[in-house]
Amino acid sequence: MNDFYEDLTLEDEDSEGVLKWSQIIKLWRINNLPQLDQELEEFLLWLGMRNSDGSNRIYIQKFFSIFSEDYLIERSSHEEDSPFDAQKQLPDSVDLE
Repeated sequence: MNDFYEDLTLEDEDSEGVLKWSQIIKLWRINNLPQLDQELEEFLLWLGMRNSDGSNRIYIQKFFSIFSEDYLIERSSHEEDSPFDAQKQLPDSVDLE
């Protein structure tokens, strides 16, 4: 994994600490890491985007932290304080029943 992290930081040409998801996946494959099925790749993308600015600006350090032994999924700065409630989101004219 150290080679993977090193490659991620080298790929960051602007030294901003961000990469596109496509770059991360390319480096994953180059480093011969275990093959990802579609579901696992989508999950890693979701984890990477939780604390980033979309799939084109994934923060390398935050993404790589998901591979640490003590990683805990914490609240994202993008999450709303209250859970989604479809009743509140729909106009009054929509009947769900």
